[in-house]
Amino acid sequence: MDEQRWENCEEEQLQQDLSALLPPEDVVKGTTPWRRAMRQILAGLILGTITFQFSWLPYLLPAVGSVLLWLGARTLRRENIGFRVFWLLTLMRTAYIYIDLLALSSIRGQRLTELLASPGALLLSTAVMLAQIGCLGLGLSGVRKKAGLPAYCGSIVALLVWYGVVCVLALVQYAGWLLPLLLLCAYFFLIRSLYRLSSALDEAGYLIKAAPVRLSNGVLALALAVALCASIVVGCVFSCQYPMDWSLRQEAEQAQQEPLRQQLLDLGFPQEVLDDLSAEDLAECQGALRVVTTEEDIAVNPGRRVTTIQDGALVSTTEYDVKEMHMTGVAVELPGTRERWRIYHHFRWAVDPGFRGTDALQLWPLNEGWSQKGAVTGRVLCEREGQVYTAPYYQLQQITYQNQSWFMGTSTRSDWFAAFSFPQDGTECRGYVSYEAAENEDGWLMDSWANYVHQKKWCYPAQTGVDYRMRNTMSLDDVFVTLQYALQFDPNEPEGTAIG
Repeated sequence: MDEQRWENCEEEQLQQDLSALLPPEDVVKGTTPWRRAMRQILAGLILGTITFQFSWLPYLLPAVGSVLLWLGARTLRRENIGFRVFWLLTLMRTAYIYIDLLALSSIRGQRLTELLASPGALLLSTAVMLAQIGCLGLGLSGVRKKAGLPAYCGSIVALLVWYGVVCVLALVQYAGWLLPLLLLCAYFFLIRSLYRLSSALDEAGYLIKAAPVRLSNGVLALALAVALCASIVVGCVFSCQYPMDWSLRQEAEQAQQEPLRQQLLDLGFPQEVLDDLSAEDLAECQGALRVVTTEEDIAVNPGRRVTTIQDGALVSTTEYDVKEMHMTGVAVELPGTRERWRIYHHFRWAVDPGFRGTDALQLWPLNEGWSQKGAVTGRVLCEREGQVYTAPYYQLQQITYQNQSWFMGTSTRSDWFAAFSFPQDGTECRGYVSYEAAENEDGWLMDSWANYVHQKKWCYPAQTGVDYRMRNTMSLDDVFVTLQYALQFDPNEPEGTAIG
C-alpha cells in the first residue's frame, strides 16, 4: 500500500470515529437552544391565556405558564434587544402572578389581593402583557433577519389584535358563547403559525448560543415551585385567623348592677348568657318587663343514617351522637309607648370546635313588623388556664353586598356580620350579639335569625366565613358549615310563648 492510500484510509477512519461520537442529526435538531426556548415560550403563552375554572387550575396554569415564558426568554435574552426586553417583561409578570398567589394564601393578604385586582393594576398588567407580545415579535424579526428571511411576523401582529379583542370583551363583560369559541379556535391557529415559524428557523437556531446561567432551567423551576408551595402552605396554616384582642375578664364588671341581674334572673333570663354579657349590654335591659327564651342544640357533624321499619315500611333518619353547638335566643321587653325588645343571640361550643379559623355570625333582617334600632353589640369569650378571656369582634358591622342564588338570581342584601377567631388553646368558646328591635306595626311575630358560620379546615385561596356567606360559594361547602337558629315568638301572647 502506497503512502497516499494509507493517508486516505487514516482520514476516512478518523471521520468514522468522530461521527460515532456525535449524536444523530435528529437529536441535535431536537435539543437546540432555539427550539427548546421557543417551545417553552409557546407553551407558556397557552397556559397563561387558556385557563379552566376548576379546582386549583385558575392559579396553577398561569403560574406554570409565566415560568415557562421566563425560562424560554432567559435562554434567548442575549440574542437581540427584542428578546432582552421580552425577558425583563416576563420577569415582571411572573413576579406579579407569584405575589398574587402568595397573597391569596392568607386572609391578611386580602388588601394586597384587592390592590392587585384594582382597575389600575389590571390595566398595567394588560399593558405589560401586550408589550410582551410586541417584544417577542421584535425578537423573532431580528432572528429572521439574521437568518436571511423577511423580518415581518404577521402572526405576532394577529396575536396582538387577538389579545386586544379579548380585552375589549372583558371590559364590556361579554356573556355570549359564540364569539369566545371563535376566538379560541383563532388562538390555536395563531399558536400553530408561530410554531411553524419557529420550526422554519431551526437552522438559525444553530447560530444562537444560550445565555450563560448559574442554575439550569430544571433546577430553577424546581426551586421556584418548592418555594412557592412552602410559602402558600405556611400562609394557609399560620395566617388563617383574625388577630383578636384578647384580655382577662374583670370579675367585678357587673358588680354595680346586681339588682338588675337579679331582676332578669327572676324573669327567666338564662344565667349562662347573663354571665357573659358586658356591663354595657347588661345595662340595656333597664326596666325589663318580661323575658322570652328559646334554646337549641345543633349538630355540626353530618351524623349517621339509621334505617328502621315503621308500619311495614323502611324509614331512614339521621341520628347525631353529639351536637356540638348550643344556641340560645333571649328577648327582653323594654318599656315604651310602642313595644321594644332587646334581642340576644348567644352561642356556646359544647365540645372543642376543632379547626380554629375565621368563624362568623350573620344576622338576617327582621320582618316588616319590626325594625332594628341602633348598632349591634357583643363580644366573644373563652377560657385559658382556668381564667375567662374576652375580646371584641374583629369585625362587627353592616355590609351591603350582591348575593347570588340558583333560585333567586342576583339580589342586593344588607346584613350584620360579626367576624372572629378563637385562640388555639381556648376552651369553653362562646359569644353573643345583641340589638334592639322596635315595633313598626301590630300583629307581627318576632322573628330574629342568626346564622353561625364555622370554618372546618384551611383552604386556598384563603376565604373567611363572611366571604363564604356573602358569595354563597357551593364549592366551599366542605370548608365551611352554616348553623341556622331563629328566635321566634308571638309578642301579643301574655307570656310571649316561643315558637319551636
